[in-house]
Amino acid sequence: MNERGTVIRTLALGCALLAAVGCSVAARKTATPSDSRIAVTFVQPERFTDVKDSLLGSPKGTADLLAEIDRYLRAAGERYVPAGLTLDIRVTNIDLAGEFEPWRGPQFDRVRIMRDVYPPRFTLEFRLTDASGAVVKEGQRVLLDQLYLSAAALNNGDRLYYDKLLLGTWLRQELATTAQASRPGS
Repeated sequence: MNERGTVIRTLALGCALLAAVGCSVAARKTATPSDSRIAVTFVQPERFTDVKDSLLGSPKGTADLLAEIDRYLRAAGERYVPAGLTLDIRVTNIDLAGEFEPWRGPQFDRVRIMRDVYPPRFTLEFRLTDASGAVVKEGQRVLLDQLYLSAAALNNGDRLYYDKLLLGTWLRQELATTAQASRPGS
């Protein structure tokens, strides 16, 4: 029993340390390869509306969700950003699709319930620049999909399916005109 108490105290101390370190970050720029054309920065993620992996959330769970969003934005961005251009995305708020409903009982504390009243919402700033650093396109956007549950595609079990669908649609629509304009002969 004494050994178990020591393990629990050690885990609690580790969680407290992780929470203190995670909350002290004002802006978190994700690690990106030097050859990547996409940069993603989460500005004050501790203030985001909802980036939780459970009802109470955890610093590790939030970090995992942000890392997954970062990977998705960089991978999708590589598909849509024309060669020779660089995209810098600053995410200033996230409210993930769905919500935890604690009145359903303790077994549902890690289950996001998807309803029309819980749509995904991202607030972000972006800047698309060419090789010389000149701004090709920039802006601020509030991405919101009130009809996210009516998406024709089937959810493949991805916990961020609707959030990624919203981000992918934005990238495709936002950068479609830029891609056409940057093609030779356009």
